[in-house]
Formats: sequence, structure tokens, C-alpha cells
Amino acid sequence: MLGLPRSTYYGWLASRPAVAARQKQDEDLVAEIREIHAASRGAYVLRGSTRRYVGAVA
Repeated sequence: MLGLPRSTYYGWLASRPAVAARQKQDEDLVAEIREIHAASRGAYVLRGSTRRYVGAVA
């Protein structure tokens, strides 16, 4: 139908649990960063790639 090999579909299907686990780890990391930031009363500013995590979940 879509012009894709079956192996592509099954490869994607098999990767879904890994993607979900990685997303959960990212969410946990963001929660931890927010806790640390709140505990420091905002004294620390996040820079670089970590900032993307915090901004993405806002």
C-alpha cells in the first residue's frame, strides 16, 4: 500500500518499546532538573541541551 518493505514496518514496530522507555527516561530527567532548580530557588540557569529538555515539557 505505502510502498514500504515489510521489514521497515516490523523494524518500526519492534522499536516502539525502546522509544517509549527513552521518552519515560527523558520525562524523569526533566522532573529531576525541575526539582533541583526549584530547590535552588532558581539560582542556577540551565544552558545547552538540558535547556531543550526543560523547555519541551513546559
